[in-house]
Amino acid sequence: MVLCSAVLSAVTGGLLMKVLGSQDRQQSQGRTGGRRRRQAPPSPRSSLASPAASPRSKPLEIFELTDPEDDDDTHLPPSAVPPNNTMGRRASRESRRASLASLEGRTSNWMPPSPEMEPMINSWGWEGFSMEETRKHAEAAQTQMLLKSPEEVLQSLQRGNARFWMGKSERPDKSAFERRALIIKQFPTTAILGCADSRVPTEIIFDQGLGDIFVTRVAGNCLDQGTLASLQYAVRHVKVKVVLVLGHEGCGAVKAATQPLDQVLEEPDSLSRILKEIKGGFNMEQIGIMTDYRARDREIAITNVMCQLEKLRREENFSSKVRDGSILLAGAFYEISSGIVDFVHTVNAENVDRSCLPEHNS
Repeated sequence: MVLCSAVLSAVTGGLLMKVLGSQDRQQSQGRTGGRRRRQAPPSPRSSLASPAASPRSKPLEIFELTDPEDDDDTHLPPSAVPPNNTMGRRASRESRRASLASLEGRTSNWMPPSPEMEPMINSWGWEGFSMEETRKHAEAAQTQMLLKSPEEVLQSLQRGNARFWMGKSERPDKSAFERRALIIKQFPTTAILGCADSRVPTEIIFDQGLGDIFVTRVAGNCLDQGTLASLQYAVRHVKVKVVLVLGHEGCGAVKAATQPLDQVLEEPDSLSRILKEIKGGFNMEQIGIMTDYRARDREIAITNVMCQLEKLRREENFSSKVRDGSILLAGAFYEISSGIVDFVHTVNAENVDRSCLPEHNS
């Protein structure tokens, strides 16, 4: 009797352990999908909007060579597919797709490929492009840039600044293809003489990208041998359409130039030379009677801009280009507090022979 009870208890205990073990395995498989490995994070594909969902441009047709939902990696080069790494393969596809998507027209100066380039682009697949193909793209892009008038370029700058101060900047970034094209040549549309002040990053406040602006920055945005030579190079060789002198609110160099001459001479030689050059354009009697601080700050900054603009106008290398309609000269004031650039004066073919300054300064 005792022996039968012992046997019955052993059999019952064994069956109970089997049932419990089976339940544990089922729960474990439900959590891990039947595989004893860490669960992969969600695919980055879910966080990326498809090209068709973009409200700002239509889907890219030339560069989308494969089905966006196709999970087959056989069309990718081996270097783009990490072994035994599904997330790596998907990230590679999404990274390449995102790079090509930047060519859809989301940058301010983007232009579609020329017709002769389309067969070449369609033949690339995911294999990349050669320097010869890049050179042809750069030449086609430069040709289209040269077709713009100076007035169109100036309007593009104004629209870019409007996007910036309204908080709608596109922050145009170049794709790998466009960056490689910049190795061949540059074709900016604008040359800017700006201040070295860290609060006045010219590409950002005009919402421009790599290769869009030829920038010369110096304290007080004043002309000297170096800055003048840089602007001459931009006009003669780079073929910019607009030369802009950009002053700004709260410029330390301009304010320092309004000090008495003996204080200006106490500065190091190179700095005092710049300050004396700026000071020479001011009517100190008129500035001295201004009591409103912000109005005085704006007045001296814009006066300095107009003085530098007048120097450019008197240079034959610039005035001759203005007369034939090749370029425009412009002056502007950037208000740091609002982000707005106020375009205060433009020199074109109609007024190139008139001074930019009031009679008492000319």
